[in-house]
Parts: sequence; C-alpha cells; structure tokens
Amino acid sequence: MEKDQKKPGNKSHNSLNAKQSNHIASLVYLAIFFLFLPGLACAQALNPPAIEVTKNRINVSVSWTPVSNALGYRLLYAPYPFTGSDSIKTIDLSDQTELSVQLWDGATFYVAVNAYDGSTSSKLSNVELFFLSAAPVLDANALPVTGTNWYKPPVSVTWQWQLLGEVNPDYDVELYDIDLFDSSVELIKSLQASGKKVICYFSAGSYENFREDKDRFDPATLGNLLDGWPDEQWLDIRSTRVAEIMIERLNLAMQKGCDGVEPDNMDGYLNDSGFDLTARDQLAFNKFI
Repeated sequence: MEKDQKKPGNKSHNSLNAKQSNHIASLVYLAIFFLFLPGLACAQALNPPAIEVTKNRINVSVSWTPVSNALGYRLLYAPYPFTGSDSIKTIDLSDQTELSVQLWDGATFYVAVNAYDGSTSSKLSNVELFFLSAAPVLDANALPVTGTNWYKPPVSVTWQWQLLGEVNPDYDVELYDIDLFDSSVELIKSLQASGKKVICYFSAGSYENFREDKDRFDPATLGNLLDGWPDEQWLDIRSTRVAEIMIERLNLAMQKGCDGVEPDNMDGYLNDSGFDLTARDQLAFNKFI
C-alpha cells in the first residue's frame, strides 16, 4: 500500500464504543474464558499473580510472581479455539512458581494462574495465548502454503477501500477493504450478506500506538518512526514475539469472518527502520504472514 493513501496519523476517530466492541482474538476468547471458569472464588485478600510465558520450539515455560500469603497456585489452561467450560483444565502446583513442559508441534493454548490460601482464591493472572512450532516460525526457506479453499480476488474485481469514518455499505462493488480493529462483526456479516467480500486491514510491519494490543509489544522490538506517521514505529520483524502478535491479529480476522487480510508496511528492510533488516529477513516475515 502506498503510504500517502494510508489513514491519517491522528486516529481520534476511534471512539470508546469502537474500542470496547472490537477486541483482538485472544481478548475475545479470554472474556469467554473468564465466564466459564468453574467455581473459582475471587477474594481481595490475595493478589493475582503475573505470569510470563517463554517458548523454545515445542517447549514452553510459565513462571509467575509469588503472591504474599498464598499457600499454593493453580494453573488453568484451555486449547485454542476456546470451546467452553469443559475445555478448561486445572493443575494444582502447590507452592511452585514455574512450570516447564514439552508439548507438540502446533500446540496452541490459553494459560493462566491463580493463587489460593486455606479458603479463598485470587483472581486470575493475565491470560496468555501461546503457539508452539517445531520449525522456525520465521523461515525464508519455508515452502509456500498450497490449497484451494481461500478467496482469491480476480484482477478485475471492483472494490471500495475505506479505513476512516463510518463505512458506507451501499457502493456497487464486489469487495470492501476495511479496518480489522474498527470494523464490527455485524458490519462484516452485513457486507457479506449483500454479496460482497471483505478484506480486513492491519499493519503487520509497524507498531501503532493507538491499537488495542499495543501493550503486548516488547519495547525492544520498536524502531524508528515511519516517515510522516508520528504515531507509528517500524517493528523488528525478526522477533518471534512480533510474529505471535500477528498470529493473534490473523486469528481475530478469522474470528470476525474476514475473507482475507491486507497486511501493511511489509517493506521495512527498504526503510530506515532502526534495525539491520535484510531482504532475507523480510522474505521470512512476509512468507510467515
């Protein structure tokens, strides 16, 4: 996408209602996750732990901060996509504050921890979604994905590209390209019901400081400002943490029912990103997306 076509740097149009109604995939499932937690008492006496998830191929470690006055901890996990209360499993870890396990290629889980004492339990920690891959996630030598079950717009397709303001659904076109975060499921389904395909826009190569998942990025992965866009920074696309966040965004697009995505800013290696990105780094990231 040409940068002069991109939406303005001042994103004041993002209303509170829009932010409340449009969550990234993990947050949507996590809200459901909370609702279905079986019989866990919440008490103010114990603070919730704060967990950190680290991964190495098919190995994953979960560690958390000790909680004052806690006698022990429970690990709660559920596979992605979340299917309800029956999918939530609990492990009593006694007084452990770390757990390391080896799973399998492609394992994808939500995980959280709570603390307990003799009679009550804390609220849940932050809930994390992790994806394990036996092969490097970012691999310039990765083979192309083959298949026939995704939407491939013809060159002659007519389209409306709108990232700002209230989307006008009445254009006589075959395809709409709209913002992933700001567009509701209802809007997407309405467009599709009228016979249109829907492509969902997000920036894959830059950090936007107004997005709902902005706090999930590691500060070390944030580079120089994009020329002309003071609220955006280039991302270190070599980072597996960045890749994980993009997986969450792709999951959100799938959850909302988008027919495809438009990942923007996929040319960091040609720009003054603040990182020593090579064409091979960019190829690996672009293949991953």
